[in-house]
Amino acid sequence: MARKRALSAREVDAIKATGVHWVAPSLYMQIRLQGTRSWLFRCSIDGKNHWAGLGACRDVPLTKARDEADRRRLAVRAGADPAPPCATRDQARCTDVSRGGGDIYRIARGRLAQR
Repeated sequence: MARKRALSAREVDAIKATGVHWVAPSLYMQIRLQGTRSWLFRCSIDGKNHWAGLGACRDVPLTKARDEADRRRLAVRAGADPAPPCATRDQARCTDVSRGGGDIYRIARGRLAQR
């Protein structure tokens, strides 16, 4: 039977099992083996499921994740693409520090090359 009421913040905090858990319409929480939690948006377009990350649970509160999922769900109904355009994603990769594209890595590489 489908759940009719979205989970409360207390109910979301109580989830401990790894995996992907339904939180609200089109909003899921992923818990990985390391214990990290992140928000996921899911929609279905032409019979195919599409997933998009909405951020880490520690950075994005439940209310903002719900609002973003609602906004994206309405955009998909209007015919928009649920994920950001490739140019935006590629630009984010170029400036993402964890992937070695941020300024701090560029500075560190320059200093190491001077030694």
